[in-house]
Amino acid sequence: MVVAVAPFSRKNQAAVEDAVRRVEAAYAPDVVRIKHYFSDDSMGYPSIYFLLVVRDELAFSERFLTLANGVRKALDNETEAYEFGLSTHFRFRTVSEQLELKDPAWE
Repeated sequence: MVVAVAPFSRKNQAAVEDAVRRVEAAYAPDVVRIKHYFSDDSMGYPSIYFLLVVRDELAFSERFLTLANGVRKALDNETEAYEFGLSTHFRFRTVSEQLELKDPAWE
């Protein structure tokens, strides 16, 4: 299957930023923060990586899977990544993990 890739401009990047903020607000307070960046994935395809910080209480709860699936779907839909030929990748971390790791990319 061949996917046509639309040009991705700064305007599109701003639209992605707006979409991320909408999803972040919609899933607050469970989702504390969503960061993102653009990069090629391990296969060399243009991608968006989403870094999500969630409340500690969700880490081992049954709600986490439901939340994670909902956020993934919302970000895919809101950012329209597929329409631009972008793969999406999601990484989750709890507030406590981030406090321990102090990774600036997640701040």
